[in-house]
Amino acid sequence: MGIDEPITEFHQDFLGRVPLAKAIASEIRRIDCSSGAVMGLQGPWGSGKSSLLNLVRRELESAPLIKTVDFNPWYFAGTEQLITAYFAELAEQLRLDYGKYSTVLDALDKYGKAVSVASVIPVLGSWLNRSKDAAEALKSIVESPSGGVSKQKEKVRNELLNLGSPVVIIIDDIDRLDGEEIREVFKLVRLIGNFPNIIYLLAFDRKRVESALGATGFEGRDYLEKIIQITFEVPKIPQEVLAREVLEAIDKALLGLTTPQFDGSRWADVFHEIIRPFIRNVRDIRRYVASLRGVVESLAGECQLVDILALEAIRLFEPDLFRELPNAKTAITEPWQWERFGGDASAPGNAVISELRAKMRRPEMLQQIVDRLFPAGSRYFSNWHYGPDSQRNWLKAGRVAHVQWFDYYFERHPGAKLNAFWHARNLFNLLDEPGTFKQHLESIPPNQLEDAISALEMWEDEYPETSVVPATISITNFLGRLPDRPRSLFEFDADLVITRVALRLIRGLGDSAKISSAVQQILPSLNTLSAKLEIVTIIGYQENAGHCLVSTEDAARFELALREEIRGATADSLALEPKLLRLLLWYTETARASGESSPLPVGNSVFAASLLNASFGTERVQTMGSRSVTAKEVFLGDALESILGSKSAIEAIVSICEELEDPEIAAKAKLARDYLQSAKTEEISSNSGASEESALSVDNGGLNLPDHESQAENV
Repeated sequence: MGIDEPITEFHQDFLGRVPLAKAIASEIRRIDCSSGAVMGLQGPWGSGKSSLLNLVRRELESAPLIKTVDFNPWYFAGTEQLITAYFAELAEQLRLDYGKYSTVLDALDKYGKAVSVASVIPVLGSWLNRSKDAAEALKSIVESPSGGVSKQKEKVRNELLNLGSPVVIIIDDIDRLDGEEIREVFKLVRLIGNFPNIIYLLAFDRKRVESALGATGFEGRDYLEKIIQITFEVPKIPQEVLAREVLEAIDKALLGLTTPQFDGSRWADVFHEIIRPFIRNVRDIRRYVASLRGVVESLAGECQLVDILALEAIRLFEPDLFRELPNAKTAITEPWQWERFGGDASAPGNAVISELRAKMRRPEMLQQIVDRLFPAGSRYFSNWHYGPDSQRNWLKAGRVAHVQWFDYYFERHPGAKLNAFWHARNLFNLLDEPGTFKQHLESIPPNQLEDAISALEMWEDEYPETSVVPATISITNFLGRLPDRPRSLFEFDADLVITRVALRLIRGLGDSAKISSAVQQILPSLNTLSAKLEIVTIIGYQENAGHCLVSTEDAARFELALREEIRGATADSLALEPKLLRLLLWYTETARASGESSPLPVGNSVFAASLLNASFGTERVQTMGSRSVTAKEVFLGDALESILGSKSAIEAIVSICEELEDPEIAAKAKLARDYLQSAKTEEISSNSGASEESALSVDNGGLNLPDHESQAENV
């Protein structure tokens, strides 16, 4: 059944209108129609008048049969065309029962031509040339008294009196006409509405018709009362019936689809406060669900279904508001932050909210729309505030309250961050399947991998214990493998992203004994000493780095084992370490603190080149008031000196590298040589009592990564 297609059978009636249809049919059977009769079926547009007419027609078809004729004025314009079409349609439908109505047909045909031509006598000249039938009919009116309109009408009356049973003329869709056309229809009924055995059943919206009839100076209601003898009202649909039908229609529309997330805790409020108030009749239900399936399919089963259902109702019934929502995105999706907005949380978006309200047919619904779909905007109506922490829950739930889902709904295209979230969600769902988890992690495009791993943080409180060891191994083994990319001044580097997730996985075990056992299993499976250092650091007691997750004895045991492993590593294997400078800095400092030796294969050219290469970091500078971040490479000589013990040891490394036939290493050796020369000059100046000072502001290349981690925990 189409969107506007009315029902035709009794069994299709779910609104309980069959009794009313039978009552109307009974009234038609007993009404005195010796001089004709006009009945009205009144109801708002879309209230089901056409369906009720069909049920009346079906009842009249039962014994004793009463003939019904349908006439739709929608296709005709002007009095002459309307009258001609009316009689042609009446004659055509009666011709189907020719045996009974044969004597009426000729009289109707002649009368129809006479009336239609007579109605345009004031413009006689223009009509004489229009058709042969019109000319002949006009001639019969003018020249033959016996062929005049009155005579023809009397003949029709006599023939209709002999029918024995009435003919019901059903005229529907009157409220779809414009004002002039409505007046033409009622002029037609008034002109030919007193034929015996002819009953008119007119269906219309009373307010619409009264307004059209009143436009000519008459009182519309009085006009109707003079024409229509009996009226029936289409009953209002019970609210519970509408609600039930909407829900059933939604279920039917989405049957068989892979639907997105569904938040049952929000559904009742959204349905009753946003969707249900828009639904007035069955036609609204059909219009609402018509495109629902396609929209859900186009969103690939991702966006929160509750939000889709609400937004589709807004799109259909408040189209101007729907089109304005993307312009209000920031105001209704960005959580309030004191440092950005100050004490008045509503000030930035008040004008936006006013603009939204101005676009609405029902502005009183704006608050519940914002409260239920865009809670960050609730601050414009009440004292409710949602901070940035709420965004994590909105993102996980697929809600358009989060800007990424908002953009996805309106643009039908996921951004990089939403793609990363999907990968993270898949990873989380695979945590209990270590092999599949690792495969999926390896399959993520490199440019999305960092964000995908980072997004795993939002499930921090839900990691299953059994997944901690395999997931930590898989993720931590990506240390040093994530592609670099431009970063803001305060953005975490890629390796810190890995360390943060590893920390949350391990910390979720809670019990220090469980954590020690897990670390005991994790460390042997890590591919690099640098990765092992990250785990040992975050569980231990190093100032501004460790989180004290194990006992001091276990922490010391893990550190000792790692130092021994570094001490026993070959020069070639050390040269492959992704965080070599940080690894060796930790190794030498903790070894000295423990009174241990920390030998390094500094004479090996491969090791020397790798160590020199690792001794360069990136300095990032962002100018106040600008988004631009500039970066340059700097030599971390102080850190290298701390590892090697002296500048002369650095010079020995530089000398080895200068002899290598590698342009990149040679360039870095030159920068290191410049650093050494600058240090000598500064030392001479200092010894001579000079007061000049040399300052170098650099990014430490990740050496203070634990400090960054500590800061990140405080953010």
